[in-house]
Amino acid sequence: MTNDSTVRRPDKSWWPLSPFNRLALARGAQYRSRMKPRFTIPGSYYFLTRRCSMRQFLLKADKETITLFLYALANAATFSGVKVIGFVVLSNHYHIIVYDPHGRIADFTHHLNTHLARSYNAYWKRGENMFTPGALCQIELITRDDVVDKLAYTLVNPVAAGLVGTASAWGGPSSWRAMKLDETFHTPRPDFFYRKCRPKFGDLTLHLGDDDMLGDRTIFVADVIAKVRSIELKLEADRRKEGLTVLGMDAVRKQRHTATPATRHHMFGLRPTIACRSEWQRIAALQRNSQFCADHAEARARLNNGEPPHFPLGTTAMWHLIHPAHRYTKPPKVDLNQRDENGDLVFD
Repeated sequence: MTNDSTVRRPDKSWWPLSPFNRLALARGAQYRSRMKPRFTIPGSYYFLTRRCSMRQFLLKADKETITLFLYALANAATFSGVKVIGFVVLSNHYHIIVYDPHGRIADFTHHLNTHLARSYNAYWKRGENMFTPGALCQIELITRDDVVDKLAYTLVNPVAAGLVGTASAWGGPSSWRAMKLDETFHTPRPDFFYRKCRPKFGDLTLHLGDDDMLGDRTIFVADVIAKVRSIELKLEADRRKEGLTVLGMDAVRKQRHTATPATRHHMFGLRPTIACRSEWQRIAALQRNSQFCADHAEARARLNNGEPPHFPLGTTAMWHLIHPAHRYTKPPKVDLNQRDENGDLVFD
């Protein structure tokens, strides 16, 4: 005689045997939160922003902190295969434009933010959270014009904040000079926090074109510089009209890392995921993301019921559960601590 109240165990005969999969059902609870899954495919461009906790100046520019940021950024790019197009670091937040050829943007942001938080906390001798709680702002850039606009916005951000008069005058971490002179960042390993087994140098080469979307490198850089100059002239005219002056790098460096801006921060606004000039391309991208979220929710429900889920293409955390016919090949992982006799990285 059967008991109707007995709970039937889900059939897991299809379940691949791996430590990660054995915990996947237990981790499924986190996917019931209101945070929407992110659509991630190879060949995408992103605009990334992360702000410090309580808007404190924990990223303020000095010799040691500049080395910390550049070394962490270079190692995150090497580890994930993500290519950095441009970046700027202000005292309480950073902006980074990246190109993700392999669909590993999640690995890049995790590696970068983890090492930044731990190293900066060690430098400032603090133990609280480095960045604001919640996910970072990750905006997908659809067209070449969107990349140019966001890169120009990134480089001129210190000018828009009233800190310096031009993008070249900013003394914090920035890709402005390297973009103009086609330089490579060759950052030595910091003297603290990082173990001696880590690479002695972090090399970072900017990705500034020569692909299907950005086109010719020289033309792309010229377009960005022209956009930056036009924004600088507009901001200078606005300052003259209102009788304002810039703060200057000397005053920026004298600020305490525990200080916060005097201006008020607008909270609870929109959190965009797409940036696109073209209205129709923006609508198409939003509809794609909406359909992805619906398919992801359906697959998650099947997973919780013990059925084969087959997550949609674009899934990150459950990538191995995407239908085999729809998967793309992921690149090999890189161990930054393993090098061959010539000093080159070893790929697993």
